[in-house]
Amino acid sequence: MRKLGGILLVISLFAVFVAGSRSSNDLTQAVIKVTNLNSAETQRHLLKEFDSLDGISSCEMSLLTKTITLRYNDRSLSKQQISDILKKWDCSAMQFSFSKLVNCQSEKM
Repeated sequence: MRKLGGILLVISLFAVFVAGSRSSNDLTQAVIKVTNLNSAETQRHLLKEFDSLDGISSCEMSLLTKTITLRYNDRSLSKQQISDILKKWDCSAMQFSFSKLVNCQSEKM
């Protein structure tokens, strides 16, 4: 019985370590090809909309390439929410590309 308790303690400590090693600062970058991103007015509305959301770290847009680049916490914002915002301003996503951005910090001794 004592061995079982020791094993459970080790497993619990390992789980706490693994859960704590994932930084809340980890972000996802989404590069989105968008239809109807044709005007500065639409761009302004979309920027305002995305900037007002919790979890958005940065939002950049290009009218020339018709792309939006978002850096955000994927626990706060979903792909569907992004699509809904685009639809609200008469745009739609032709293509999504997602990359996980990990915050790497080195410790100096």
